Amino acid sequence: MYLNSRQKPKTANWRLRNWLMLAVIYAITGLLWLRRDYPLAFIDPAPTPATAAAEIEEEPVENDAGLDHMARGDLYFDQGNLTAAREAYEEAVATNPDLATAYARWGRLLVLRLKYDEAVIRTQRAVELAPDDAEALAAHSMALDYTGDAAGAVRYAQEAIAANPNNGAGHAALAEAYMSQQKFQEALATAEQAVQIDPDSVWAWRSLGWIRENLGLWQEAIEAYREGIAVTPLSYLYVRLGMNERVLGNTEAATAALLESTVVDPRNPFGYAQLGLTYINMDDYASASDYLQQGITQDPTYAYSYALLGLIYYRQRNFEGAIEQLEKAVSFGQTTSDVYYELGLAHAYLEQCEQAIPWLERALALEPDSPPALEGMRICGATPAAAAEAAPEATPEPAPAP
Repeated sequence: MYLNSRQKPKTANWRLRNWLMLAVIYAITGLLWLRRDYPLAFIDPAPTPATAAAEIEEEPVENDAGLDHMARGDLYFDQGNLTAAREAYEEAVATNPDLATAYARWGRLLVLRLKYDEAVIRTQRAVELAPDDAEALAAHSMALDYTGDAAGAVRYAQEAIAANPNNGAGHAALAEAYMSQQKFQEALATAEQAVQIDPDSVWAWRSLGWIRENLGLWQEAIEAYREGIAVTPLSYLYVRLGMNERVLGNTEAATAALLESTVVDPRNPFGYAQLGLTYINMDDYASASDYLQQGITQDPTYAYSYALLGLIYYRQRNFEGAIEQLEKAVSFGQTTSDVYYELGLAHAYLEQCEQAIPWLERALALEPDSPPALEGMRICGATPAAAAEAAPEATPEPAPAP
C-alpha cells in the first residue's frame, strides 16, 4: 500500500510549479526590457576609463614618507636625541614640503643649535602653511626672540595662546620674549603659568628653568630642568642642569649631568664643550682638551669648542696655539669680548702689537672697561680712548646653549 501511494503522481503540485516558473520568467524579461530604456538606480553602470581616472584624481594622496620621517623625528625627540630629531624633521620637509608641523619642530631645534637665522626661515614657513596653528606660531615666536625681535616674538606668542590657550609652548615663548624685554617679573610669572597650564610640556619647563637661571635662581632652575627631564629627557636639559650644578660648586653632579647629555645625544657638541669647561675650571687641561676634541669631531663648526681650546693654550702660555684656535672660533661666529682680548693679548705677548691692537679694540667696543683688553693696550703702548669708535661693530654671542 505504501509503495503504491509513493508512486502516485501529484498533479496539482506539478501544475503550481509550472505557473510559478512562468511568472518568474516573465518578471525577468520585463526587468530586462525596462533596463534597456530606463537604467535602474540601484545598478551602477560599468566604469569607463574616463570615470575611473576621475575617481583616482579625486582621492587625496597622503605623503606617507614625509609623515614617517616626522614620526621618526618625534621618536628621537622623545628619547632626547636632538641631533637625530633635527635631521629627521629636515628629511620630512624635503620629502613633503607642506608639513607645517615638521617645519615648526625643525625650527625650534635649530634655535637650540644656535642657528637662529635659519630657524626663523623654517618657522616662518610653518606659519605660512598653518597660520592658525599654535605650535607653528609658538615656534616662530621663539625663533624671532633669539634673532633680537622681541616685539615680534611677543606678538606671535600671543597669537599662539589665542589659537590654543592650553598650549604651554605658547606661554613659554611669551615668557622668554618678556625676558628679552627685561620684564623680569612678567617673564617669571608667565613661565610659571606655562607649567601650570601644561605640565607635560617640556618647552614650558625649559623656559622656566632658563628664566630662573638668568635671574640667578640657580637651585630653582635645577628643579625646573629636572622636571623637564622627567617629561622628556632632552640632551639640552642635561647640559643646562650640569651648567647650573657647576655654578653651585656641585662638580660631581655637574659632570654626571653633562656626561648623560653625551650619552643621550652623542653627536651634539654642547655637552662635550661644557665638560671641557668643567675640567678647565679644575685645571685638568688634559681631560678638558680630550672632551673638546671629541666635540670638534662631532661638529667641526661649533665655535665654542675652539674658543675653549684657545683658552687652554692661552693659560699654558702657548700663544701661537691659542691664536690658531681662537681665530677658528671667530671664523665660526664666536664674537665675544673674551675671545677678542685673548687674541689681542696673545699677539701682544708675542710682541705682535700690529695684530694685537685690532682685536683689543674689538673687545673694548663690546666692553669698554675690560681690564684684560686695557692691559693689552698698555703693553702695546696704545691709547684706548678712541678704541670704541675705531673698532668695527660686533655683536656678542649668547650663551653656548640658549
